[in-house]
Amino acid sequence: MTLDPIKFIFELNELPENYKDAPQNKVREAVTSFFKNYFRPIGGEVAVEFKDDLVTVQWFPSSLAETEKAVDEAVNLLEKGKVYQGEIILAELYKRFPAHPVILFNYGMILSDKGKLNEAIDLLSKLIEINPEDYRGLNALAVAHIRKGDREKARSELEKSYQLNPEDPYTLRNLGSLVANESPEEALSYFEKAVELLPDDPQTQYGYGLCLKELGRYDEADPILKRIAELSPYTDLAERAKSARNEIASITMRRETGTEPRIDAVMYCLAALKKFNELGNQKAQTITYEIAMLGRDGLNINNPEKKYTLKSMPGEFTGMQLISYMYVGLKQMDPNLDPGIDLENEYKTALDMFGKE
Repeated sequence: MTLDPIKFIFELNELPENYKDAPQNKVREAVTSFFKNYFRPIGGEVAVEFKDDLVTVQWFPSSLAETEKAVDEAVNLLEKGKVYQGEIILAELYKRFPAHPVILFNYGMILSDKGKLNEAIDLLSKLIEINPEDYRGLNALAVAHIRKGDREKARSELEKSYQLNPEDPYTLRNLGSLVANESPEEALSYFEKAVELLPDDPQTQYGYGLCLKELGRYDEADPILKRIAELSPYTDLAERAKSARNEIASITMRRETGTEPRIDAVMYCLAALKKFNELGNQKAQTITYEIAMLGRDGLNINNPEKKYTLKSMPGEFTGMQLISYMYVGLKQMDPNLDPGIDLENEYKTALDMFGKE
């Protein structure tokens, strides 16, 4: 038995790299060879057509078993991070098999990630109708509802998922994130389980650290938030974790000094004002930016040990010393900038002293 062909349309520049090394007159041959080899383990016949910058691949499966192999291959592409290719295959397979659970789950999540939330909710809801005990599907459906802003529906789906499998780390993480603002205590109970199951997941670690921070457990929260920069460097999540750590540093500093300026920070700010006045704006900005980059990994402002060095300025420095220099540098660039840590009293005191010298 030969089934009707399934058509996939790819953009030429989205295809695998290995065809690009072929001479220009051999590109079509290379692409055709690639797709024939690609589908060979799955089975069926392949026809490849070219038009402008598009490649149309028609796959003629000879059995339903071969179609199942194509579904598996699409999921394999997603797991390898090749979402573009995987989505194309799943989109076409969905037209042919609109009640296939694996297609509904994976294609639904792709649509959710792309912001096509109504379509995603339709597919994932259909999946739950077919299998009401699919806790992974319930979790994915809840995420789509969260993205759409319907927290009530999201919580309902997550609670169903939790009842079906209270050990699923993604359900635990999403439940924790959903209730964190209203009840950090409840959220923490979910995150404590989730971090055991997903010890290297940045989002889970971030949610856990944030709950600890909101509950005033700063000594526990800070090292967890610091680890985000290692797990997910140069991301928005790492920046948010850095901001949370700066808040913790400000809170613990103010808890120790009250409303009075911290004397060592005042003297560091005064030294920075003198140094930057001597060096000029360009050099001051270079030093400030270097400290800001160093601060991505965290600067310990409560350790008096001089353990930090800079390329742009000689010497060894404490964490508070560098933070004070950065604060002064940023405020001199733009008084409205938020340096991420509260040294306003110290800076104003230092400015007053600097003006009187």
